[in-house]
Amino acid sequence: MDIKVLDTGTISLNNVFIGINDQAVSLKNRHFHPYWELKAYEFDESVHMVINPPNQIHGETPYPEFSSGWTLHCQEPMLNLSLFDSQDLATNHFFPWDEVNKLCPGGITGLLEAIVRAKSQYADERLFNAFVETLLAAVYRTMRSCQEQPAKASSLTDIAKYYIERNYYKTSLSVESVAASVGVTAGHLANIFKKEKLPTLRQYIVEVRMEHALRLLRSKCYTVKEVSDMTGWNCQFYFSNCFKRKYGVTPSQAATHIKDDSYIDR
Repeated sequence: MDIKVLDTGTISLNNVFIGINDQAVSLKNRHFHPYWELKAYEFDESVHMVINPPNQIHGETPYPEFSSGWTLHCQEPMLNLSLFDSQDLATNHFFPWDEVNKLCPGGITGLLEAIVRAKSQYADERLFNAFVETLLAAVYRTMRSCQEQPAKASSLTDIAKYYIERNYYKTSLSVESVAASVGVTAGHLANIFKKEKLPTLRQYIVEVRMEHALRLLRSKCYTVKEVSDMTGWNCQFYFSNCFKRKYGVTPSQAATHIKDDSYIDR
C-alpha cells in the first residue's frame, strides 16, 4: 500500500474513545503498552479515533473491519506510525521521538494529555481537532524529512525490540517473525544481538512478557490464567515456572511479595 494519510478532517467527539472499558473488551488479545497509543480508522463512512493512555488494557486492532487507518505508538526514543488497510498491517514507519517532540507545543506527552482533556473535560470539537492536527502535522513532517534525508536510522536491534514490545501478547510472536519485521533472517538478527552483547531474541521476548505479567499481577485485577493469556503464553504451567525462576515467587504470590519496580529490568 502506498503511503496514505487518513484525513481526519473534523472528528466528531462521539467517535472519539479515550481508552476502553475493560469489561467491554473481548477476552481475545487483551493487552497493554506502557506508552501512549492512538488509532484512527474509517468505519461506517466516518473517521473514528481511539486514544489509549499508558497501561490501559485494550484489544487488538480488528483490521478486517476497517477500510483503512493508522496506529501511532509513542514510545521513546522512537515513534512508530503503522498504516493499514482492510487486509492487514501494510507499512511501518519509524522516526526519532526528539524530532517530533520539538515540533509539538508542550512536547508529545503534553499534547496528548491536552487532546484527552479537550475530549473529556472541555468537550470542544474544534479544540480537540486542532490539537490532533498539530500532532499529526509534526508526525508527517518528520516522516517526510526522514524519507527525504534519512537521519541516523534506528538500529535493527532497536526496531526488533520495538516490534517485540508491540506484539508481546501474541502467541504467534517468534524469533522468525521478529526477524521478518526488520527484513533479515533470524540467524542474522541473532548475530547482531550477540555482537551488541544483548540477550538472545528468545530471552528478550520472555523478559518483556515477564515484566508485563508482573505489572498485571501487581494490579490485583486479573487471575494468573488471564495474565498468562494476556502476555502471550500458550501454557499457564510453563508461564508459572518461568515466572518463579525469574522472580523467586509464583505468579499468585507476586502481588504480596513484590512491592516495587526494582524487579523490572528494562
